[in-house]
Amino acid sequence: MSPATTLPADVTPAVDALRSDLAGIFGPRLRSLVAYGPRLFHGPAPSRASERPPLNTLALLDQVTMDDLQACASRAAAWRRAHLAMPLLLGEHDFERSLDVFPFEYGDIIARHVLLSGPDPFEDLAPSLEDRRRACEAQAKSHLIHLREGYLEAEGRSDAVARLLVRAAPPLASLLGHVGRLRGRESDTVESLVHAVDDVPGVVVAAVREVLTQVRGATLANDDGRRLYPDYLRSVEALVDCLDGWVTSSRA
Repeated sequence: MSPATTLPADVTPAVDALRSDLAGIFGPRLRSLVAYGPRLFHGPAPSRASERPPLNTLALLDQVTMDDLQACASRAAAWRRAHLAMPLLLGEHDFERSLDVFPFEYGDIIARHVLLSGPDPFEDLAPSLEDRRRACEAQAKSHLIHLREGYLEAEGRSDAVARLLVRAAPPLASLLGHVGRLRGRESDTVESLVHAVDDVPGVVVAAVREVLTQVRGATLANDDGRRLYPDYLRSVEALVDCLDGWVTSSRA
């Protein structure tokens, strides 16, 4: 996907200052600089500046040294005041070498970024299907472990189980978003997230949907938590089994 070419007008002065700072610190050692993240691509920004997420940037360098970190640290307060996240500093080859470790995080940067300086570093670069499947499997298994541990810590109490499921909603939304992308399905609403797994054997669709609604602030009564937990646990177990047995070569 081609990168975006424009920045919101309100971040342009901060980006210009950052670009100048990094050019002064690194000179020709700065290979490329890109902006990415929710400040650019996750819908209209809130009208109040204090509610807007900071701007994420990635600087690709020939290498990153201790002197580089010290020089950047001296500018950190100014960057923070400009509502910039601390830039992600990577060696020019580190991004590509780590793509298999962070296929979704780095894949998002590849798919949606604004080039600020230098050549586009992501041309012909994309995470593999198998790397994305493996990341989904790890995320699902981690979620399952936390669900089981959380139930023990709750001592089976209805109120604590309900709180456990409310806390499970954001990780579930993230997981199903990744599974949806793996399966080529859009996944930016509750129903589309449910659709990402509605045909997976063993998944109780109603339970998945009910947990997902907690992301939007719906309340879960204590009795509902106790009722919902077994079906939700079974659904996550089924998703783990599906991802563990996924054959990427037959589903690409």
